[in-house]
Amino acid sequence: MRTPLIKFLAVIVMVALLPGCAVLFGTNVRALSEIKEGHVKVFDKDVSYCYERTRFLLTKWDAVAYDKIRNEYIVVMELENIFPSCINTTELGIFFTEIEPHKTEVKVTSLNYNLSKYVSNKLFYYLEHGEKRPPVVSTPAAWKPDY
Repeated sequence: MRTPLIKFLAVIVMVALLPGCAVLFGTNVRALSEIKEGHVKVFDKDVSYCYERTRFLLTKWDAVAYDKIRNEYIVVMELENIFPSCINTTELGIFFTEIEPHKTEVKVTSLNYNLSKYVSNKLFYYLEHGEKRPPVVSTPAAWKPDY
């Protein structure tokens, strides 16, 4: 009786620890939303437009949305494909606030200021110009490895 219980607990611990701390401890949406050094821009677009286009762009970047509430926020991790100086558990928050109909404030925050600046520049350009294809992301020269 004791052996099956120990095996069961071992499996539970391994499943909880393997995916990383984000799954074990969750994301901290409030902390991301309270970061003062966020990048903010107001768009003459509907909040659902901004939210859906942002989700599409993040999918193209192979980023993973760990937490989201439709038309309110998205917490993203695994952005090392587009920004190598972060690790896969670096959190990025994207917050959507409808100021009035067809006017939406988008705020991008992270504890990694350079990551939030880089992503906000790409995201804001994409939302502003309404392109059907997301902007090509090239690794910034400062972060390319020296091989």
